[in-house]
Amino acid sequence: MTHNSGKIVCALLFAGAAIAGDKAVVQPAVGHITHKPAGEVFYNGKRIRFEIQAPGATQRKLVVGPWQMGPKIAAGKPSDHRPNLYFVSPGKQEHVEGWEAYDHNEIISGIPKDQPTNWDVYLAIVIDPAVHKDFQNESELLMEAQQSFRPNDLFEFEDIPGRGFLKNFLRIDSVRQLNRFKHKNGQLPRLIIVPSGFVVRATAIDPNPAGNP
Repeated sequence: MTHNSGKIVCALLFAGAAIAGDKAVVQPAVGHITHKPAGEVFYNGKRIRFEIQAPGATQRKLVVGPWQMGPKIAAGKPSDHRPNLYFVSPGKQEHVEGWEAYDHNEIISGIPKDQPTNWDVYLAIVIDPAVHKDFQNESELLMEAQQSFRPNDLFEFEDIPGRGFLKNFLRIDSVRQLNRFKHKNGQLPRLIIVPSGFVVRATAIDPNPAGNP
């Protein structure tokens, strides 16, 4: 899948999330912050080195829980000319003891030829308690976001796998507030994908382009 191939599909998925999109700004968490200029992301299930540009002294910083990721560059709407970076909650890749609400995976949509480049940042948040998959590629996210479920009468906010991201990044802390994502038939998407409105500048490096994931 090319780096912008999901944008057309995403446009349909994000329509239900438009109200929340303006709030999808990752805010600094209180406590110890660890600078993370370089790390790994998933691309089609394979681990790829991801080097984020260091922030300038006056630039706003992207902070995800205990991680300071680099500069947060305002960009408005997503662009077909930029690849995608997803923060997927929950996930097993990034974990710090005591910060479990921020456990997540990081997934990219492709490896651009021209680098470094700006990446559109999205939040991908699992809503359905029946979803236990540890997502590692964009196509899985897009497929899951097109699936829906009907919550039972006992469904509570604490049952939502991605409740930490919902609460800390989208300011959603109740089942009632999920109504903005509901389909006309009353069902909820199993996973929501919300554009953040900003980009990060980074380089993706495949350490073994000819090898297997």
